[in-house]
Amino acid sequence: MSEPEPIFGQPILATERAGNLIAHEIRRAIVEGRVEPGDVLREEQLARELGTSRTPVREALIELRNEGLVEATATRRAVVRAYDASELHDIYALRAVLEGHAARLAAERATDATIRRLEASLDRFRELSTHDGDALNALVAENLVFHGVIADAVDVPHLKRMIDQVMVIPRRYRAYAAYVPEHRLTVADHHAEITDAIQRRNGDAAAALMEHHVRWTGEVAVAAQER
Repeated sequence: MSEPEPIFGQPILATERAGNLIAHEIRRAIVEGRVEPGDVLREEQLARELGTSRTPVREALIELRNEGLVEATATRRAVVRAYDASELHDIYALRAVLEGHAARLAAERATDATIRRLEASLDRFRELSTHDGDALNALVAENLVFHGVIADAVDVPHLKRMIDQVMVIPRRYRAYAAYVPEHRLTVADHHAEITDAIQRRNGDAAAALMEHHVRWTGEVAVAAQER
């Protein structure tokens, strides 16, 4: 039997945080599509590629299972979890509520510096939207910057952690769905409307616009999943 293709390019140094670092690397591989839903994550292979023992790998897989990115099969193997359209819809609905609340709080608490960061992110997103398909990864990254600025402005660590967790799963599916050329300007327009509402200190509008934006993104991702 041939050896599986390597997933990672360099080892993880043995530290007290090795499990967290390994979880981060596996999470990124899942989000970026280097491992697909249903793929088996073999402890031996991961430990060999990352230059660690199996113990921190096992800890990392438990962390990712708690996040919903990995699940255990009947034979106790760890596999990348697959989500169907109904499950994705529910995840986006939850994310819409959490991020809508964050946008409402941001309208109350955002500083002038926060507004400038949102405007700068919007400008970068619009500029990237004019590029060809090779801008996909940059658009996804810039979208995370925009949403991250809002979460940071709220300064509620528990809320930010919940948003981060509920965003991980959709990222695996929306990275290629909401940023195709025909949708990019819609995303930019949504970001502009949210930024304007936050700048006007209109919490109700900011919350409603954010919820609409997240639910729309979810509809795009679910439609792509069903095709």
